Amino acid sequence: MLRFIGVMYQFGATCILQQASFELILMNFPTFVVLRLLTLFFYFLGFQFLNAQTNYFSRADSIRVINLGDTLDSPWVGGINAAQFSKIDLNFDNLEDLFIFDRTGNKILTYINLGDKYVYEPEYENHFPQLNYWALLRDFDNDGKKDIFSYVSGGIGVWKNKSNSNNLTFEKITT
Repeated sequence: MLRFIGVMYQFGATCILQQASFELILMNFPTFVVLRLLTLFFYFLGFQFLNAQTNYFSRADSIRVINLGDTLDSPWVGGINAAQFSKIDLNFDNLEDLFIFDRTGNKILTYINLGDKYVYEPEYENHFPQLNYWALLRDFDNDGKKDIFSYVSGGIGVWKNKSNSNNLTFEKITT
């Protein structure tokens, strides 16, 4: 059994900390001093393990997932709980791509239409403003570009699609 024994000469007492049961045997030792010593001991003990926690998870979505011989197209996108679907041309190829707003977590997912299937493309998600509770894309001003309708405090917010031929942008026009 390992023991940590410290002698405190200025107080004239000995403190024995038994690691297995963490029992303190005190002789003329003020309680607040013991508590401070224990706090410092465990504080510095915690720094021993900080280096072990520097390994971070990184996204590895290039790993193929095969289920019963069938390769899944987007296995790492994540679950969708309460989806609202809208179509919008994200990459200006005259094919309507897919915009999904998951009301659980206010998450936006974007898929590009390749003609025969949709492929998840997360880089388009950053072009949309922060949306909450619900979101629908509709062309309200008949300019051929889908605008955003979503919740704002006290009503419905509208973001006008100000995109040009290579840049997807929206401008808030109501609050």
